[in-house]
Amino acid sequence: MTTLLPLRYRDMDDKVIITSEGGDFGFFSPSIIPRIIDDELNIQERDRLSAMRIIAPNEDDWRVKSLALQSRRKYSRKNRSISYLMVVPTLRCNLACSYCQVSRAPEDAKGFDWDETHLTALDQFIAEHGADKIKIEFQGGEVSLRPDMISAVEEIANRHCSEIEMVACTNLVDISPEFEKFFGRENFYISTSLDGDIEAMSANRTHSMEAAKSNFKNIQYVIDRYGIDKISFLPTITEQTKNDPEALIDLYASLGASGIFLRPVNHMGFARKRHQEAKDEFGAWKEFFIQALEHIKTLNQTQYFEEVYVADLVRKIFAGDLGAFIDFRSPSAFLRDMAVIDFDGTIYPSDEARMLTRTRHVDLSVGTLFEGLDEEKIATLNSVALNETHPDCIHCAYMPYCGVDPIDDLSRYNRVDLPKIETWFCNKQLFFFDWIFEKIRSKDADWVQIFSRWAHRTAAAPKNLDPFNA
Repeated sequence: MTTLLPLRYRDMDDKVIITSEGGDFGFFSPSIIPRIIDDELNIQERDRLSAMRIIAPNEDDWRVKSLALQSRRKYSRKNRSISYLMVVPTLRCNLACSYCQVSRAPEDAKGFDWDETHLTALDQFIAEHGADKIKIEFQGGEVSLRPDMISAVEEIANRHCSEIEMVACTNLVDISPEFEKFFGRENFYISTSLDGDIEAMSANRTHSMEAAKSNFKNIQYVIDRYGIDKISFLPTITEQTKNDPEALIDLYASLGASGIFLRPVNHMGFARKRHQEAKDEFGAWKEFFIQALEHIKTLNQTQYFEEVYVADLVRKIFAGDLGAFIDFRSPSAFLRDMAVIDFDGTIYPSDEARMLTRTRHVDLSVGTLFEGLDEEKIATLNSVALNETHPDCIHCAYMPYCGVDPIDDLSRYNRVDLPKIETWFCNKQLFFFDWIFEKIRSKDADWVQIFSRWAHRTAAAPKNLDPFNA
């Protein structure tokens, strides 16, 4: 008697995609579904489904054990070990971007910076919860206003961690000598916003052509002096800038970037008040992404260039990666390996949670540096960040590669129990997964090669494309 293991399926034109609990997938005739249930498969079908870990000769078979081991590794509770720490040593900023998602403070304001009490408490926090290898992201405000805090946090991390990486999120309008002293270090990187040409940056961020020109000049200076690997760019796409994705992509490519994260303006924080298009359903953005991805396809004929989010999904599907975006994993494991510490010492599970709390939308803080963590609240958040138990997700073919985003649901709908198919996150995920798997189903050779390069993070496609032979 054949043992039938968990499977999920989704119709795709004249085929049906079937996925296993472990993420194995294949395309079949739709008629196979009832024959699986009735155990009326032919030899070829049995062999394929057996290789996919969907059927097994008995419960002691290696397929059953491998799925059990895979699930154990994914869901077993692990000790808190913060390997990604986002800190906000100041909320002061020298810009007032139209879609700033937290309430920035004027550059000369008082009471919006860390002091020695915060550093002492941070020392204790990292000693208790920090991983041996840690990445620290400095957010703001504008972190370049407090280079002394970068040094202080680095000193603390060095006391407790064997390896640290630092990323400063800065608008790069100004580069002081005190700030630039970090640039030459191998473990220090810069992340900056780049929404388009000088006119776009002036309209969205600097509100000054002079400041926008300074921003571009400093970006080029960092690239020329320290190399493209020192700096990464992040755009925010608004209704005004989504009409010409090719120009934005070409700008990134011309600077030497190897990819772009085409991120619509977030429906969170104060941005939701100034950019009402952020509340639109995802359908309004489909044409934008299709146009952008086709241009990226052309670009990949001569260089390696990825759309960061789509490439992340590709690696989850074909390489078994956890995914770079903690919010979109399942389980998300909030406060398990990432934490955000605000300018006042308040702790959040993600930067998006900080945004919602700062605008008094919903309090998603989970403790403070001074009073410790609220374990009950953390457990509650994690209980709704698991797609394997969500009634709308458990039968979805894409569940093994997907997650849930309760923070975005709270922002848009003020609830986490809305049917998933009605949410921005679910529609976005379905669109991208359908798009990726349709390229595989239709045997689109150009995209198969690109997916292979993205999955392996290599400029040349590996000769062996067997993972795509579905």
